[in-house]
Amino acid sequence: MQLTWELHPAGGISDGYTEGKACLERQVRKKAEIQHQISQELLQTSNRLHEIEEEQQKPQEGREQPTRNKLQELWSSKNSQIPIIMVTQEMVALGSGQEEQMKD
Repeated sequence: MQLTWELHPAGGISDGYTEGKACLERQVRKKAEIQHQISQELLQTSNRLHEIEEEQQKPQEGREQPTRNKLQELWSSKNSQIPIIMVTQEMVALGSGQEEQMKD
């Protein structure tokens, strides 16, 4: 009978340990799932950021090309003699237009 009395508290301790261990294992699994979800979201966000950066580069390159073409036309124009001051003014005007477009 005394042995039963001594084992009874030990059984309670063992049950408490088992329940505590199961609870901690559930918490660890949940934490791992959350970390995986966050890493996937971060990867998706990173990919989207790269897409947006590429989209922003395309319009900027598109704005620069007409300016280059316009300047090349002005410099290579053989039919008329354009004073250098007019070409310079045109360059400044084109540059200002680009800056305003970039602000938008």
